[in-house]
Amino acid sequence: MTPVGTTPTGGCATSSPRVNCSTWTGFIGFPWGKPPSQPPPASSTDRVPERNIGAFSGWADVNDWTHFQHERAFMRGIMHCCTGNATRALYIAWNNILSHEAGKLRVNLLLNRTSPWADVASHIPYTGRVDVHVKELLDLQVRIPEWVQPCDVRAQVAGADRRIDFDGRYAKLGAVKGGETATLTFPISERDDVVHVQKRRYALVRKGNEVVVIDPPGKIAPLYQRSHYRVNETRWRKACRFLPEKTIDI
Repeated sequence: MTPVGTTPTGGCATSSPRVNCSTWTGFIGFPWGKPPSQPPPASSTDRVPERNIGAFSGWADVNDWTHFQHERAFMRGIMHCCTGNATRALYIAWNNILSHEAGKLRVNLLLNRTSPWADVASHIPYTGRVDVHVKELLDLQVRIPEWVQPCDVRAQVAGADRRIDFDGRYAKLGAVKGGETATLTFPISERDDVVHVQKRRYALVRKGNEVVVIDPPGKIAPLYQRSHYRVNETRWRKACRFLPEKTIDI
């Protein structure tokens, strides 16, 4: 089982981008609700939403997936240079969740990830917990988030309390055997924040690293509708975890 909402892109439980650069005209450049009678050359209006599953917004607003210019009744959405670069960024983040060298495993990001050495199951942002299911003897270190105080971190290995030391933000758990699970727990709570973007004020509620509420909310395709993250109980789903034969450095 995989905690809902924390599966990183790369597993078969997620949709891979199926996009076509010729579809951009279906999402930008038209007055809202008034597409042209004839698409521009080298463009297509065939199954545009379906062909853009997994795409990224090119003109996202602070609180909305798309940007709407009221004075011109003009909406901007996808431009696929963002999709190409964003999917590349997802891979870089996924690839750096873990790092392994000379029998030492570092968990750098508390996101779900499977690997030849260990599988990581993150309960964040539901609860402050991460489980590392170890597959071979290794020296384990886990980087804790910036909003966690080291003195608040607790660790168990195979159900027994484990003393931890710190190297900067990394909790050092020492040797963990294959077949054992190392669990770190720490407090996670909501906090209020205010940001100003383009001279506009937005009130945020954050839980861990996640924005779970934004005010004012978006109007067309609103972002941060994450009330389910505010429940302090992990949600689970069955998921296929992807284990690559090799990774590439980019």
